[in-house]
Amino acid sequence: MGALEHARTLIAKADPDKTLPLCEIKQIEIGSDSLYKIADVVENFLPINSSVALIFDKTTIFRQKLEAKKLVRELLATKFTVRIVELDDGHSELHASEEVIAQSVELSRGIDGIVTIGGGTITDIGKMTSLALGQIPHIAIQTAASVDGFTDNVSVILINGVKRTVPSRWPEAVVADTTLISEAPPLMNRAGYGEINSMFTAPADWRLSSLLGFEKKFHWAPIQLLNGVGEGIEEWAPGLKNAEITSTEKLVNALAVRGIVTGVADTTACLSGIEHLISHMLDMYQASSNRPIGQHGAQVGVGSVFAAAIWDLIFIKLEDKSVLLANPPDKESLKKRVLSSFHQLDTSDKLGGECWKDYEKKIDFWNENHGSIQEFLKNWDQVSDELRKLIKTPEEIVQGLISSGSSLTFRELEPHIAEPVARWAVSHCHLMRNRFVGIDFLEFLGIWTDTELNWVFERASEAIKRVGAAA
Repeated sequence: MGALEHARTLIAKADPDKTLPLCEIKQIEIGSDSLYKIADVVENFLPINSSVALIFDKTTIFRQKLEAKKLVRELLATKFTVRIVELDDGHSELHASEEVIAQSVELSRGIDGIVTIGGGTITDIGKMTSLALGQIPHIAIQTAASVDGFTDNVSVILINGVKRTVPSRWPEAVVADTTLISEAPPLMNRAGYGEINSMFTAPADWRLSSLLGFEKKFHWAPIQLLNGVGEGIEEWAPGLKNAEITSTEKLVNALAVRGIVTGVADTTACLSGIEHLISHMLDMYQASSNRPIGQHGAQVGVGSVFAAAIWDLIFIKLEDKSVLLANPPDKESLKKRVLSSFHQLDTSDKLGGECWKDYEKKIDFWNENHGSIQEFLKNWDQVSDELRKLIKTPEEIVQGLISSGSSLTFRELEPHIAEPVARWAVSHCHLMRNRFVGIDFLEFLGIWTDTELNWVFERASEAIKRVGAAA
């Protein structure tokens, strides 16, 4: 069963009343020679001799010693008029910024459809370009199993230096050639496994946010869908160490279904919690000083270990009923904290101001609903068991990362992250956006300080040592 059919089967089972939004992807081609079907796939959405923009960045990609972008151009040219749109923002890696998207739109005007080839960033740019040009057909060629964003209807873009997830649109089709993907740098495909781990932590953030009243789109069906995504993962993950095509194909399929889950949930919150915020913070830090940005999925994998440790801390702290007496958070002091947290990245405080604009919404909601939140806290014992079932332990996550050969620590990431930067990212990650996560819960209850941060780092380190010693 293909990824699209698998996703539709899971959706039908989890959402029999059809309350979730529809998945609007029409075709997903995953296979060892899928790249050679690109012209036929495009023909399913555009008449022959239509004009097609082939959008990519400056990275050279090979498939069995052939330049993949040149090959795709030649294949498309057998049926279509092809316009090359090569994007370059002057950085070592292209950013999905507003400026780059505007450049892509301008260079693609007047064409009938677009084909993107590359990773998650170029796919996000393609989605936004298609949307800006009247939702013309977009076929995405996936060149690595590094993220799950190929098959959803949102894009992660840079706004005032901060990564924001914005609505875009589903691609008409996704083409994933597993021969090409298996030849991608091993770090990239292992990053895809790291990305998978967010489904072992983020649903708890999503559910907590819903129980407190922050999140309005919570639905159990996407969480049930994720159970299908993780099926058999322990068997195929070890093959990623040696870039085995069979394991790579399993990973590609799992990521494809994950992306669809995000789309039908109508929010990325089901798969994007503390672990994603940590990754975004690392990106912001690196970008602020023109350093290379690491693989998002690899950072999410490491971040998931820390997210699980933070949830351990939540369960321990909430056993102490004295948290019910916590005063509402002081808005002015938190504003100073947000601005100072990002001042080292941007002394103009434009970046901090962008983060505060979002973070302020969480503070206002908490203060306006302080009474009902106190009532929620009184019933914590009734919901804690439910939340525990949505979280894997740090040891379980570490075990999976080890089996797949993925990074375990911030220092193992490429580029490696020094401990002071890692501590900054974990400590302040909740300050960058309006999505409520477990750290916000601790923060607003007055129990997120350096003492708790030290405990989290020790807990994560303990899990890595314990599982590593037994491996």
